[in-house]
Amino acid sequence: VPGLEAARATGRTSAVTAIPGLRKDVADGDEAQRKAQLQDAVKLGEEALRALTARDDPNGDEVLTVRVAVASIHHGAGNYSQAESLYKEVLTRRSAYWTPGNKNILDLKSNIAHALAAQNRWSESVELLTAAQVDADKERPLESDARWAVANRLLAYLQQWSKIDPASPAAARIPAQELAVEKLRAARQRATRCETARLACDAVNPINR
Repeated sequence: VPGLEAARATGRTSAVTAIPGLRKDVADGDEAQRKAQLQDAVKLGEEALRALTARDDPNGDEVLTVRVAVASIHHGAGNYSQAESLYKEVLTRRSAYWTPGNKNILDLKSNIAHALAAQNRWSESVELLTAAQVDADKERPLESDARWAVANRLLAYLQQWSKIDPASPAAARIPAQELAVEKLRAARQRATRCETARLACDAVNPINR
């Protein structure tokens, strides 16, 4: 894995940008090869993170970005508890200077919820996403991509939880969440129509630009 080998040697964020390509390569292999590659990626990613943390500010954006990348590798390798821990550490540090409804904070909470769900900790996952949705509703516009992502993941997890545990409170919450998602969908469709109309107007009347 050349990018991660370079990260181990240099401890720089740019070397870890190979992760998306790595994950695609891993997905294309057979199961045994995939597991071996992921474990290798976990080892190299952790070594790169240690090297970077030793030389840079552990609260710096560069280190935190790498920490998120390594967390994603852990999740892909099935190390859900480790992924959860890394995501939570980044969330704690970034919450010191970003608001709860910041897109990056919402993404981190969604990633943590994903790791919790993978551990069958559905109640915690849904509780976290519910809180994230409240924060998103306060700070993000209706057509926001981050708000849309949180609402849809919450709906999906409520549906999954209700199937796994019919006695859970999830089923009772699904109708309201479906309405919330439809509200956002309508807003996004309106925004798209407005943007399409604006572009068409600009094409006919270039002076408007």
